[in-house]
Amino acid sequence: MKKKFYVALWCALAAAAFGAKNGPDTVRVPDLQAYRTAWQAVRPELDESIRTNRMGGLSVSIVDADGRPVPGATVDVKLVQHEFLFGCNALVLGQMGEKEAAWEAAFLKLFNLATTTFCLGAVEPSRGVFRFEDAGPGADVWRRPPPDRVLEFCRRNGIKAKGQPLMAGSWHPNWAAKCSLDESKAIYSDYFRRVAERYGESFAMFDVVNEAFCHRKAPFYDDKYEFEAWALMTAAELFPPACRMCINEISSVNSTGRVAEIYRGRIRKLKERGIRLDGVGLQFHAFTERDMAKILALKKWTPAGLKKCYDEMWALGVPLYITEITIPSTLGGTNVGEGLQAEVAENFYRLWFAHPGFSGITWWNLSDGAAWKNEGRVLGGLIDDDMREKPAYQRLYQLIRREWCTRARLTANADGKVDFRGFYGRYAARISVAGAVENLEFDLLRGGPGKLTLKLSGSPGDAQKESQP
Repeated sequence: MKKKFYVALWCALAAAAFGAKNGPDTVRVPDLQAYRTAWQAVRPELDESIRTNRMGGLSVSIVDADGRPVPGATVDVKLVQHEFLFGCNALVLGQMGEKEAAWEAAFLKLFNLATTTFCLGAVEPSRGVFRFEDAGPGADVWRRPPPDRVLEFCRRNGIKAKGQPLMAGSWHPNWAAKCSLDESKAIYSDYFRRVAERYGESFAMFDVVNEAFCHRKAPFYDDKYEFEAWALMTAAELFPPACRMCINEISSVNSTGRVAEIYRGRIRKLKERGIRLDGVGLQFHAFTERDMAKILALKKWTPAGLKKCYDEMWALGVPLYITEITIPSTLGGTNVGEGLQAEVAENFYRLWFAHPGFSGITWWNLSDGAAWKNEGRVLGGLIDDDMREKPAYQRLYQLIRREWCTRARLTANADGKVDFRGFYGRYAARISVAGAVENLEFDLLRGGPGKLTLKLSGSPGDAQKESQP
């Protein structure tokens, strides 16, 4: 009974927050001294954790086409794609009209993961009628692009795709509302199979179940969350191992309170039963100016509280993902509000990137004017409705593409070797030898080989690579 009470209480509070009339004129910006002092105090620890958890060393041997060392070669290396997933939703992809090119450019300048919806009510709006294919703008549903469009965008630009969610009570289709439990299971089994066959090899991950805490009226819901276990077991038999199967939950799980405790209990039971679970999602929405003021007053999501929460979650041994972020830019007016959004976003990103449990962070709405309800009202986008980069976008760009991006010029020693330490990910290397230049790529991955041999082909632009354990 206690579990039901706390979950019902949270849902009631969340519903109240969605409808709350607490705009920038009724909520004041608190004094920021304590907030800034708290985050400045943890900054050295976060920076050290980033160096420890997100960087690794690599010894690279440069050899010629015959396998002989090439001493003195100049090697320029540059991180071109993070191993860590920095994402955003692509729900308005292809729907931005004359702003489309600018929206896509802003997306690709910052992110390496695109999340799109797979809600059954949106993908199968009528029984047996599926919206997988891109039928053109005339068939569009706002913020519900066909998955094929998003996949093509990802393939064309070399980024990863995520589907979210396969099962959500909030998007259970109207045509199936009166179905029995057995009928619902048959519907979702068929849907999972179709998605796995079409996208299992091309999508990096799926949230199999979304917000199990709340949407309790769906016919498959039960208080013991057996539907969550059933969904994960069903998906595990259909999707390949390389496609991560995850769950995703409401923002209050970013705490040390009762809701987070229940979530950890659910995860623990899934693991004890041997059910495949590849990722744990945590939403992170501040839907109102009041939420933002609480953050700044250290009454919500403090550095110490978040670290404790994530340590406890990570102890269960399942990778963590921040899946949906909304941070208002309206508190205090446009100029003040956008500056506060940038400051808060940077602090949270540093904490998440520093924590060893996390494998990805996803901002929710890239642009203002294209968001849902309070997400849009508080202008939680990184760019405004005119596609102008807001300070938060620029701050995250400096982190992701500058501060956390390795660039180095190295010279091979007498044995033809160079050693460097960099952020994990995909690298481009430009190797210059006696006026000849070759370009190639290699990976520096967490848990990967600590040595790599790059074999020159003898002709610019052509090379082979060999890994050594």
